Amino acid sequence: MNRVHKTVRSTDVPVKKSLVALHLVAAGFLPAASAFAQTTVEVVRVVSKPVERQVKLPGEFKPFMEVPIFAKVSGFVRQVNVDRGSAVKKGQLLATL
Repeated sequence: MNRVHKTVRSTDVPVKKSLVALHLVAAGFLPAASAFAQTTVEVVRVVSKPVERQVKLPGEFKPFMEVPIFAKVSGFVRQVNVDRGSAVKKGQLLATL
């Protein structure tokens, strides 16, 4: 990992905090050197990498809507032309009685 050290000057802090520090220095509550002190912080560059973490959890799918199907004629099913869960089109023959 490439690490870069950056010095943060008091000019980088928000204006409100700077004004408060200036008033405290002017009033004699803070020594003048602390108002302009520098702090060294560690900074790193952003690097793009592929995701290395996978999560596998148990679960189940539930339908948005269920529709009961009732026979309009009596008889037995001779042939089923589609499997359970298959995608079907309008007018497609599903079963033969």
